Amino acid sequence: MAGKPAQSSRRTSSKSAARPSRSGSTRKTTARSRSQKATPQRAQRTQQRPPADSLLTRWNRLSVDRRLDIIGVFTTLVGILILLSLLSPNNGAVSALLVKGLKLIFGWGAFLLPLALIGVGLWLVLRNLNRLPQFSAERFTGLLLLGLNILTWMHLFGGGGLELAKAQAGGGYIGHGLLSVLTTTIGTLGAVIVLIAWLLASITFIFDLSIADLARGVDGMYSRTQKNA
Repeated sequence: MAGKPAQSSRRTSSKSAARPSRSGSTRKTTARSRSQKATPQRAQRTQQRPPADSLLTRWNRLSVDRRLDIIGVFTTLVGILILLSLLSPNNGAVSALLVKGLKLIFGWGAFLLPLALIGVGLWLVLRNLNRLPQFSAERFTGLLLLGLNILTWMHLFGGGGLELAKAQAGGGYIGHGLLSVLTTTIGTLGAVIVLIAWLLASITFIFDLSIADLARGVDGMYSRTQKNA
């Protein structure tokens, strides 16, 4: 009889010792299920975060007027920086290389590029003013032709030749190339006649005039000059 109580006590103690292991396994299973449930939620939150907008996306969201304003301000600043580099006697390595390249290409007309950039930039910023002329493809063509015409005249008055362009004078390599084509094909006198007609055509494009209107304007100026004399 004395052995039975000992056996029952042993069974009770073994049962009680087994109970904590079951509760521990239950806790581990619950923690795993919670982590599994939380993982999809975290993934959904990560997917729901909007991606950062790139610079191109932000640019595309801007209106056309805002884009033109930004381009106008940027173009004006670039023109001012180039003009200051041309006027400055002391330049850094980058600005000195830029100035040398501009003078080789445009010669004495190196100042035409920054002035054109400043003019275009200011027009873009102030384009909504009624007093400003409307920009068109014809006016742009006229301005481009006028700039090339001026470079050719500069190289002609400078004496012409490749050495003048290498010396960063005259109309640079552009003026030298244009003048060389004219003089080799039609001679110096023919080149002068073509340059005069070229100049008149540029003015008609810029001011939206016909040759007849331009001739009447020149005749009126000549008549007023004669009267004042």
